[in-house]
Amino acid sequence: MKVAIEKSNIRGKVIVPSSKSMTLRALMCAALSTGKSEILYPLVSEDTNAATDVLGKIGIGIQKEADLWRVTGGTLRAYAGDCLLYTS
Repeated sequence: MKVAIEKSNIRGKVIVPSSKSMTLRALMCAALSTGKSEILYPLVSEDTNAATDVLGKIGIGIQKEADLWRVTGGTLRAYAGDCLLYTS
């Protein structure tokens, strides 16, 4: 058997399943960045929705679309509402 391997170009698109931790990290990086960021294929969960709610309350703009979240960061401000502290 004879096999020849030659130089070639690979083309295509790979979509890796999202993870909660990567989505949360992307949100935090986008929030701390100046300007606009896009998060493609974020994992939508209770935790990531809670994070976007909190970020929105401290001045981060988040626009959610089907598989894309647009984040406008760099404008952090103190939250003026009630703050609950949970202890165990």
